Formats: sequence, structure tokens, C-alpha cells
Amino acid sequence: GQLASVAMAAAASTTLTLGTAVTLLAQHDPLWLAKELATIDHHSGGRLEFGVGFGWNREEYEAHGYPWGGRRERTADCLAAMQALWTDHEASSAGTQFSLEPSWSYPKTVRPGGPPVLLGAAVGPKMLASFTEWADGWMPILTPTLDLVGDLTRIRAALEAAGRDPASLLVSAMNAPKTPAELSALVDLGVQKAAFTVWAEDPDMIRQQLDQFASIRDDYRQGA
Repeated sequence: GQLASVAMAAAASTTLTLGTAVTLLAQHDPLWLAKELATIDHHSGGRLEFGVGFGWNREEYEAHGYPWGGRRERTADCLAAMQALWTDHEASSAGTQFSLEPSWSYPKTVRPGGPPVLLGAAVGPKMLASFTEWADGWMPILTPTLDLVGDLTRIRAALEAAGRDPASLLVSAMNAPKTPAELSALVDLGVQKAAFTVWAEDPDMIRQQLDQFASIRDDYRQGA
């Protein structure tokens, strides 16, 4: 359902940034997923961002036939294969959990190498190791217990230690706050995007929430 929703949003807009939230990449067929995402990115003019996560449900993951302990390695291998398909005429990749024999896949994504990849995961040593290897950005869920300032400091320090520019970090915050002052505080921390959460399921309630979010956005822009 996620990709269908992104495709519908792409067709209904011309400027909206499109993206998945936390796609559990290691539980997908990466070749099929690469084709679907490239098609959406191609037809939307390169407006796609790709959110990736490792998952938390061990039983669900193992039901897909993969060992829980290798989910980070499989995620990296699947992403490498997808990025090869998005870039090369004859794509291939070699990994410990997934490899791709020489293959063709079209269309290509608008940006060479594919859309920006945002990792949605709690910050820790293993997350940072994966992040500095292949992620372009971070997708935190804003909660009262999240140490956003501390986590951003740790990510930027890890990027610098890995020889990457900390200023290149993309941050898309989920569950955005509801006041212009709080949104301004996120900007000051280097957050580029903040996504409001729609909890309602009734169409009329969804429209009401979207109107409220639009009002908050407009108040923020007027004060910025």
C-alpha cells in the first residue's frame, strides 16, 4: 500500500516531495522494489526520497526466511544492488547477504545513484556504522523522550570521523510539532523537513487535520 499511496501523491501533485517512511528493505525483493521506486521517481521528475529501516519485529523478519542477526548487512547489500540498477546499464553487485548478477533495469532514477536514502532508526553504534556507510539522511520520530540535539551531534560527529561532510546531513523529522516556534527550533537544529502525522481514518476528519496543518504551516511561514 505504501508505494501505491506514493504513486497517487505523485500523480496528484507537481512540486510535493514524495517519500516512503521506514521501508523494511531487507524484507523486500530489492529488484522489484528498485523497479517500482525508479518508475515513481522517473514519472515524478525526481521528487522521491527513500526511507529505510531495519525493523524491530524479529518474528516477522524471520518469517521472511532471513536470520535476524544479518538484517543490517542484508539491508546494505539490497541497497547496493538497487543503486546499481538505478545507475548502470548493466548492473551488478556482490554482498554477503544479497548479490546481483549482471542485469538491466529501466527506467533509471532522475538522480544518478537513486533518490536520497534516509535511515529511520534509533541512534547507536551499529546504526552509526550503517549510517556513515550508505545513508544520506536521518528520519527521526519526534517524541518527548528523543534527545534530538544529542543524536544529531552524534550523527554529525560520526560523519566527520568517516570523512563525510556533516553539513550534507539531510534530516526529515516525523510527527512534527504543532506550533511555529517549535518548527523554527527544528530549523535551527538543521532539520530540513518536518512531517505532520495524520492519525484520523475518516475522510472528513483527515481533511480537517490537513486544514489544521496547513494553517500551522502558513503561520510558520509568515513568522519566518
